Amino acid sequence: MHTGLIDKRCTATPSPIACLTAFLQIGIFILIFLPLYNASASTGQVGDKDFLLDCTFNKYNNNTNYSAKFAKGWIPPEQKHRIVGDHIFFDSYYDKLKGKITKRNDERIEWTYLERPKDKRGKHYDAKRIYSYFFTTNKIATRLDFGTAYISIEYVWGTCDETDKNRRSSRSTNNSSKTRDKKYSTADIKLLPININEWHTIRGSSSSVLKYHKAHDAILFTSTNPWFGAVHSKLSNAPKADLRYAIYWANDNVFELEGYQHFNYGKPDKITALKHNGKKYIMIVDPDLNRIHDKRKRFMQISMRFTRSGAWFSNDTVVK
Repeated sequence: MHTGLIDKRCTATPSPIACLTAFLQIGIFILIFLPLYNASASTGQVGDKDFLLDCTFNKYNNNTNYSAKFAKGWIPPEQKHRIVGDHIFFDSYYDKLKGKITKRNDERIEWTYLERPKDKRGKHYDAKRIYSYFFTTNKIATRLDFGTAYISIEYVWGTCDETDKNRRSSRSTNNSSKTRDKKYSTADIKLLPININEWHTIRGSSSSVLKYHKAHDAILFTSTNPWFGAVHSKLSNAPKADLRYAIYWANDNVFELEGYQHFNYGKPDKITALKHNGKKYIMIVDPDLNRIHDKRKRFMQISMRFTRSGAWFSNDTVVK
């Protein structure tokens, strides 16, 4: 197209000046519009794809109005956010949330989730989760705005592993996953079959017992609660079912917290339903279980939830 224009100008007035003028005009056209073309061609190539963010938040003490412990109760350290087209979903939260994407380009994506939690009197109030994820650094920031009800939880920072819709991830993520899988495949050999002498009972009540492995980050949990039996049965029939767990510590009883919103559910490296000496157990293997040694708090709750069906179990234990 441009060549045809140059040919016409040079043919009509075949002078070097006319041809030079035509080349200059075409050159100016290219200088003005080529950057715009490149920008339009590249913008959104990262931001427009569907992908999953697997995030870890670890900086809770930056400009927050609350303690890190309180902030973690509202902003879980481990989170997964799934972006599909113009929609985003909080996959790892106790309740499925659908968010609104407010900004999306090659540099970052921003979104919000709206919630209506209840206070102790059962009255609803607004809570807005605000997120910013940066493609160039893999860093993520989030804050929780309670509107006029309470003071906001200011920005908490972390990093994310980004996986696209074809399940491609970074080399470092793949390497770390292989290392973790190899570690726990070795641990499974030592954990199964169960040798009860390798497990120490650290929490218990009249209806439940929690044992911790002496050499690995693993727990055995059993309960007489019929809901535990239902979860155990479902996991036995579907070993690959997505069963999440959460542990909550407190100095006092927390039954007044409605809806179990104090739980931060996470996906363990391994969770298995088994039987030992006729008793049903669920075994969980996960590095986060090293916190089970914290004996400073008197009260503890453990909860398990299937992400798809919503079936769940929760039980409290006290210091043995």
